[in-house]
Amino acid sequence: MICGMTVHIEFTDVSGFVSKEFYPTPAKQSLPHWYSDLKPFESIDAKKEITQTAKRCVPILDSFTTGYIIYTPTDVEVMINNEGRYVYRWAHKLAIEFQALWQVGKHSGGDDRYDAIPKMPNPWGVKTPSGYSCMYIPPMNRDDAVFEIFAGVVDTDKFHQNGSMPFLLKEKDFEGVIPAGTPMAQVVPFRRESYEMSFGDDTQRVGASRQLDSMRTVFINAYRKFMWSPKSYK
Repeated sequence: MICGMTVHIEFTDVSGFVSKEFYPTPAKQSLPHWYSDLKPFESIDAKKEITQTAKRCVPILDSFTTGYIIYTPTDVEVMINNEGRYVYRWAHKLAIEFQALWQVGKHSGGDDRYDAIPKMPNPWGVKTPSGYSCMYIPPMNRDDAVFEIFAGVVDTDKFHQNGSMPFLLKEKDFEGVIPAGTPMAQVVPFRRESYEMSFGDDTQRVGASRQLDSMRTVFINAYRKFMWSPKSYK
């Protein structure tokens, strides 16, 4: 991942309860249907002019294939009770937990359906080499997500425990089953560095213009050909 070096990341089922079919996978093994079913080229008018789709967009591809996916370890049923509040039922020892609604302040997702913020069980402890942390984010560019976790960053070179992931339902009034094996979080390891922001001047603007000119020398795949660096997550 950096200068050709392979960085080891270790996932441990701290609970001991997760079925192997729901173990984490490289993110590239969990593409959403809208992207998998998309053709790379489409005709957009009567002239049959062929145009590239998002399937050919390398930055979008990288978003789907970066890091690893953690899946829900148990079925979770969401219901609305007679008081109009969400209630939950789960099919496993790994249970939904809760935190007080006030802990997310005025977050717009915490509406009057919630008595508390639910937390999806995450049985996985993650261990990375010294100097590496992990971002836990909602799986990127998913149109089929029923819920969305609160993103977080964990220094996984020091903290290797499991935990629970606070989440909110994306569709108000949702009722139904979130099946075990639903993508829950995208885990993206990164090396901790010190960063300092600056702003480019005319020299950088000229350089950017020249870079764009060079990319326009080919019909397709300019970014992939001239700029893109392959990434590997196994």
